[in-house]
Amino acid sequence: MKKSFISIALAGILIISFSGCVGSSTPINIYQPQKENITLSGTKEGVIINGAIQLKDGSKIFDSEGDILVSFIINDELFYLIKTYIKDIPSYKIKNGSKVVIKEFRANAVKWFVDDNKFAIAEKLEKNETITVYDNIYEFNGKEFKQVNKNINLGPDVYVTNGYVFDIDKYSSGMYSIESYFSRIPGPITNRPMMYKQTIKNIITGKEIDMSSIRTNYEKGGNSKVITLGIKNDIVYYIYESSGIIFTEDYIIEALDLKNNKTYTLYSSKIAGGETKQFQLLKANNQVVLKIFDNPKLKHELWKTVNSITQYSNEPAKIISLNTLSVVDNLSNEFSTILIDPNGQYTYITCDAINVYQSLHRTGKPLF
Repeated sequence: MKKSFISIALAGILIISFSGCVGSSTPINIYQPQKENITLSGTKEGVIINGAIQLKDGSKIFDSEGDILVSFIINDELFYLIKTYIKDIPSYKIKNGSKVVIKEFRANAVKWFVDDNKFAIAEKLEKNETITVYDNIYEFNGKEFKQVNKNINLGPDVYVTNGYVFDIDKYSSGMYSIESYFSRIPGPITNRPMMYKQTIKNIITGKEIDMSSIRTNYEKGGNSKVITLGIKNDIVYYIYESSGIIFTEDYIIEALDLKNNKTYTLYSSKIAGGETKQFQLLKANNQVVLKIFDNPKLKHELWKTVNSITQYSNEPAKIISLNTLSVVDNLSNEFSTILIDPNGQYTYITCDAINVYQSLHRTGKPLF
């Protein structure tokens, strides 16, 4: 009798293991974005190489006053930022494509934020000796700069609560500062600092969102963090681990459109039969795409060359523009894969969601 009971119990465990618990058995509905019948290409701002702008046609823009740090497009016009020195004092200048100075910043340091048809810059004034606080934040509309914020903390910081100390790493993505809090106590398994939480802050409005407060479309796992992949045009792309038991967890990528307050599920690591679809993140200038391959039999690809060359260029795939949240037909040859480094040892160009989650959980650094 006891043997029969044990057999039934084991059978029950096996059934749960393969079918998942109640929380993880909810069917995942993948959003089907609007289709655009285009071949997507990179934007016109060019690529910065050795302090110069290299344009699509191969020509270059140099500036004799200093190195070009970043270029961007506003209303179809090219602009760029250079750094120079006046009597050993740093000076930053915004110029147009004709090398006409639009505005000069005499500052110890600047941080810039770029998105489609948007540019903002934060300046740290000469007398400001702090490491983290930037005095003034300006937004540029293509003609003039308007001050939109002041005294924003954009540098590495420390957070203390209930006797615990957390280091805060800060990165920019779109018009946002992404702040990742890491415990100074190493995790029991990884022996690395563990992510405590992540917040995003709009550099223009100052509005801050704790990523743990976001309402995901599916139930999160008990210890799962909602971690930002990147932000484009006020659309926050994030990843999390859904609820489940051992071997049944799912990793989900979603998009939160902050303007419309709508959430879209773009990718689930588990499909029918328990197989996993591989994907790539690719970038060309300010354009970013998520390329999800149709064939679940494809394997991971490790980065092997400086050009991140993939063997899957001609594989059927759904290509989602993360700038517009729409599906496109194809990509120009300007696009290159974004590297994924989940553990500091192996670097992927083609992977599944668990690799991305591990990479972001380890570093807190957005991928675009």
